[in-house]
Amino acid sequence: YSLYLKMLEDAISKLSSNEEKLDCTLLTEIKLSVKAYISSSYLPEDKIRLEIYRRLANTKEVNEVYEIEEKLIDRFGKLDENSLQFLSLTIIKILASKQKIKTISNYNENI
Repeated sequence: YSLYLKMLEDAISKLSSNEEKLDCTLLTEIKLSVKAYISSSYLPEDKIRLEIYRRLANTKEVNEVYEIEEKLIDRFGKLDENSLQFLSLTIIKILASKQKIKTISNYNENI
């Protein structure tokens, strides 16, 4: 019986530590009526645009988004409004995830 309790205790502690890790990777769902995307007029090559989307999706810290923004500006020039809004929403998503906010949405002009 004591072996069973020990195994149960170990399993619970393992699940608890996994749960903490999962909380850190909680992704906030954003439902806002804004145009936010990396536009093809700013970045015409699909392959590069998809790579930027992938890199932004894998960011965990705000400074990573700013680094990507700097590289984009350096390589392709000033960001257009839609691309800038996409980066801003990515930052909001990271910050909201750290605060364990599940959803950000607008309803009748209220957020």
